[in-house]
Amino acid sequence: MPTLDTTRPEGERDAERERLARGSQAVQRGKCAVVVAAGGMGTRLGLSIPKGCFSIMPAESETETEGETEGEGERGWTLFAVMCARIRSLQASTTSSLGSCAPVPLVIMCSPNNVHVTRTYFEEHSYHGLQPSQVHFFVQGELPCLGETGNILLQTPSSVAVSADGNGGVFGGLIQSGVLAELEAKGVEYIHFVPVDNVLCIPCDPVMLGMAETLGLSCINKVLEKKLPGEKVGVVGVAGSPKDPTPVVVEYSELGEEEAARREADGSGRLVFRHANIAQHLFRTDFIKGLSLPLPLHWAHKKVPHYDPDSATQVTPEEPNGWKAEMFVFDAFSQCPATKLGIFVCEREREFLPLKQRGDIPAIQAALKDTLEKGDLTYA
Repeated sequence: MPTLDTTRPEGERDAERERLARGSQAVQRGKCAVVVAAGGMGTRLGLSIPKGCFSIMPAESETETEGETEGEGERGWTLFAVMCARIRSLQASTTSSLGSCAPVPLVIMCSPNNVHVTRTYFEEHSYHGLQPSQVHFFVQGELPCLGETGNILLQTPSSVAVSADGNGGVFGGLIQSGVLAELEAKGVEYIHFVPVDNVLCIPCDPVMLGMAETLGLSCINKVLEKKLPGEKVGVVGVAGSPKDPTPVVVEYSELGEEEAARREADGSGRLVFRHANIAQHLFRTDFIKGLSLPLPLHWAHKKVPHYDPDSATQVTPEEPNGWKAEMFVFDAFSQCPATKLGIFVCEREREFLPLKQRGDIPAIQAALKDTLEKGDLTYA
């Protein structure tokens, strides 16, 4: 699999500079859209609003009036506000260097539970400075929940209990909603899939995009270098025979301690399985259209509230009582030839700071303030 390691010394980055130029031209021409996985309600943060609406800290103009530095309110620097600011910054820098830039499409993947609130949020915040026509929404699918014996659970006497189909539902959602066709009509050839919670994410990263352009790649997996064997992250691997390798992402629970700790024989000390998956992927639109869908289902033992027809009551379990299914976006890699899948190694400190729990907020605020002081982002 072709690999570009952007953590190398500056003197070894000729390929990176070349690809930055090619990628910037692709951005200028409107060839890439960013798709944000934003179907969650942020339950780990104790939220009752979409996670993307979570306010990390007030905007400068609100500092004197806001009573808290962060919270559930939808004002100030929300996760959505940060993403929109980064897109505006990308458009501005591209215009500055190349003289013009097409609007970068932003696509929000919602769930049935939060699509109305998410749409309303963008309308009330004037799309954070983006053109309304460049912001798109679609709703990911749902899958039935099963009981311990494999029976389908009910939500009500006349409806089935369901849960979101996972980030792997992005492909079917883009196609079935018509959003993919709409993007292609605008000249989009690449989809950059990102999670909503990584405030250091670089949407439509020109260097990564340039890598795809110069090497003719169908997919790129942006990864971090895993330093410790015990880090609980999925890693990039290859299945099948050496003559016919299949790219895969292996979950940390499936790797095994011995394999996780294995290091290269070249004396570098690097882990063999070191490319940590962070759910940032680039896909060509023609690759998406050619996928065999749906992707494989992964089942998780969860607490599933449901209607019990025997007692005619609603059940709210305190322990896992059923199974929820979801698809993983990275399973699409198995349908991509290894020669057409690139690995892009990014710097953890520059590009990865996700909001998973409230304890992450101070570090995220510090990073955002540092970015604002440099003038890289502005609020709108």
